[in-house]
Amino acid sequence: MKTIRWSIIGAGGIADRRSIPAMLKDPRNEIVAVMDTNEQVVKAVAEKYGVAQYFTDEEKMLKTVPCDAVYIATAALISIGCRVCQMCYTGKCRKGIATQDLSLRHRLDY
Repeated sequence: MKTIRWSIIGAGGIADRRSIPAMLKDPRNEIVAVMDTNEQVVKAVAEKYGVAQYFTDEEKMLKTVPCDAVYIATAALISIGCRVCQMCYTGKCRKGIATQDLSLRHRLDY
């Protein structure tokens, strides 16, 4: 059974009360890092769920912590400035998600 190592961007109410608990119910999921711009919030969430590393900068987290997937738990996905999505869409994603994997690219074409 392969473990999926998750990094989470956004440690607010939805991530704290819904997403993280749901992810941890599956033994194949491991949360390796969590990020939020509010250091008090991200530290509390990391401690609550036993996540060893927490950050206030998403680029630092993505450069520092090896992960298999990133869960974005912010409203940024529905606003104009989601930096992570922009990196993937422009081919600058360090993880090679979606646009650099031809078998996944079709999922971005609407």
